[in-house]
Amino acid sequence: GDADLQITAVKPSCGCSVAEFDKLVAPGQVGKVHITINGHKIGPGNFEKNFAVKTNDPGNEQFYLVVQGTVTKAIEFSKEMRWAGFTDEPLKIESIITVVLAAPMNITGARWDDDGKAKGLVEKIGVKLDTMERGRKYRLTVWKKADLAPESVVSNIILTTDNPKLKERIVPVAFTIMND
Repeated sequence: GDADLQITAVKPSCGCSVAEFDKLVAPGQVGKVHITINGHKIGPGNFEKNFAVKTNDPGNEQFYLVVQGTVTKAIEFSKEMRWAGFTDEPLKIESIITVVLAAPMNITGARWDDDGKAKGLVEKIGVKLDTMERGRKYRLTVWKKADLAPESVVSNIILTTDNPKLKERIVPVAFTIMND
């Protein structure tokens, strides 16, 4: 057309994805829609996601973009990072992380996410990553470093890797600490 195209919304069909887009496209120019799909929310396998695009074009006010792909599982955990117990009990969880990709992938670090830091978990609960078999097997350990008050805590540990397609992996963590 000969007028500016306004993209007013790009709405995903599920909560596993987000879209960023050019809001204004001049006549004769190209606009872009950048879509990010969070693979761990949909699990391994093939997927198809729809995005409703709304514009100011009276002849095409809404159309759909369809994104298809495959989520490949990169790592498996021997145990979920969950614990429930009393304030005087030792808190320790170990999970063996196995890289299930065809090519090796090094897990290079483990740390609390920003939410965990804000909750003071760095001072209360330790996080350690040990290499068992470089590129294939690792041990993730969390343990109590200080006395804990009764509370329920939900946070995340961030694993970093040397894989450019999976620079970080979020590991959910939950603790329930009760009075005796």
